[in-house]
Amino acid sequence: MCPVHHKITVKDMIKAKDAHPGAKIIAHPECTPEVPDYADYLGSTGAMINFCKDADATEFLVADEVGLINMLERQVQGKSFYPVSDNAFCRAMKKPTLASIEKALKKDRYEVVVPHEIAADARRSIDRMFELS
Repeated sequence: MCPVHHKITVKDMIKAKDAHPGAKIIAHPECTPEVPDYADYLGSTGAMINFCKDADATEFLVADEVGLINMLERQVQGKSFYPVSDNAFCRAMKKPTLASIEKALKKDRYEVVVPHEIAADARRSIDRMFELS
C-alpha cells in the first residue's frame, strides 16, 4: 500500500474532470479502491505511458505520483497531462539519482532486507501491476 497513491481521492478526480472535461483519466492500481471506478484506464507506470501513446485522446488526467507527468511529457509528445492531485508527491522517489545508484552498485552497498511478511504483501502488489501491464 503506497501512502502517496492513497492521497488521491475521488473528490480530486471529480474536481480535475470538471476542469478538463474532455480528458481521459489514467490511474495507478495502488490508488484507493474507489479511484478505479472513475478512471478510464488503470495500469502500471509503463502501461499508462503506452496507453497515452496509443490513445486518440490528447488530454489526460494523471492519478499517480506527480513525477509521472514529466515522464509522460517527454515520452508522449503533442499531448497534455494534468495531475489529479498536487498532493501525490513522493519525496522518497526524488532521493535516488543515477549517480548515487551507480555508486551504490559499484561499491555493492546498501543491502535491502525485507521481512518475509512485508515481502509477501509487496509481491502481491507487484504481481498485480504486471497483470495490468
